[in-house]
Amino acid sequence: MFGFLYLITLLLPSLTQGVQKKHKEEKSEKFPITSTGSKLFYTADFDEDISKDQDYLGKNREIRYTNQNVSTYITEQNIGDLGDTAKFFKDYMNTVITGDYQKYPEYFTEKYKNKKNAFDKRAQDLQPFTKQKLYDIEVRFLDAKQVDGENGKVTYSFYHVEYKILKNNGTFRNDLDDEGIIPLVFSLVTENNKTLISDISTYNHLTKNAKK
Repeated sequence: MFGFLYLITLLLPSLTQGVQKKHKEEKSEKFPITSTGSKLFYTADFDEDISKDQDYLGKNREIRYTNQNVSTYITEQNIGDLGDTAKFFKDYMNTVITGDYQKYPEYFTEKYKNKKNAFDKRAQDLQPFTKQKLYDIEVRFLDAKQVDGENGKVTYSFYHVEYKILKNNGTFRNDLDDEGIIPLVFSLVTENNKTLISDISTYNHLTKNAKK
């Protein structure tokens, strides 16, 4: 996939080392921890107002966006200068944070919605997830390619995406331990000024495919 897969095979150990860590805080009375397989999750509370969680308010909830040589936090003041992809990721993350599971599938291509064994099952159904306490969010440009489509230019771009979820309850990401990280690669397709997610993969998955 445009040459960066080789770098992935080299960087994978450092990207994933220590990425899954167990949450060390004592479980609270309001959010008891439950076990699902090998993971521990906080019990889901669909009525929770996450803006009142002081632990969450103390975290870095901004999005660090890196596009080639420019790295900055996305703000209301600079988002217009950062381009449409920054706006896309800002809107995407906000949809996850607010628990808008009905809007969530709109970020994906129809092909991905019908893909077998897709990583993100939330793109394929309307199963509810709670408001998610995302923090330490990072979006970093990896590579891009532009081709001629039937209706003009089509851009395929790839981004490294990572974040943590405070007091993860597993309704959105059941592959993450509480406050753990699994870096992802988002594949985007932009056509006729419309950007959608065509694939989401872990680095492990991409590395395995690259070796086939």
